[in-house]
Amino acid sequence: WVPAEYVDVVATEPFLGDPVRRGLRREEVIERQAALSKLYDGALESISKVMKKGARCVIIFPVLFERRLPLPPSMGRRFNVIEPWKEAFEPRSKRGGLDYARPGQHVAREIFVLEKK
Repeated sequence: WVPAEYVDVVATEPFLGDPVRRGLRREEVIERQAALSKLYDGALESISKVMKKGARCVIIFPVLFERRLPLPPSMGRRFNVIEPWKEAFEPRSKRGGLDYARPGQHVAREIFVLEKK
């Protein structure tokens, strides 16, 4: 248990979904995204409750076969996306995140730095 508005910084890679060892059909990717979207929305809602205003959260979203997880509604309500890497790193996503993947990787990552509103 963590008191409300207690935390200054959060860094997390939530569950990215079950391991992927082969290609997935489009329907499987959509199903995984729907389940993960609910999980991420709930996680960000909970995380925001323990964070101080202006606190930062680094969170990693899965990118399944180049399909990005929809941004959770709680992210827009509770956080601003900030881009500390704006000039320093590539590739950056159009949503303000930083993309990361290894060759042959089925699940890439989109890394966000958020600031609590």
